Amino acid sequence: MTNKKVFITGISGQDGSLLAEFLLSKGYDVYGLMKENSCKDNLKNIIDNKNLNIIFGSFLLQSLL
Repeated sequence: MTNKKVFITGISGQDGSLLAEFLLSKGYDVYGLMKENSCKDNLKNIIDNKNLNIIFGSFLLQSLL
């Protein structure tokens, strides 16, 4: 049986990191989006988890007008 997968934007923030920690404890594969220069302090409890995958980048929203 394969693990369920989840994608979290803003994983290095308070809410994102707590959600990631919870989901990892339930056996999920967690993919998280964070900016290159974001602080990783909130991820210190889970950063070495083999089911955590950090993706560096951001969503760029532009007005079409």
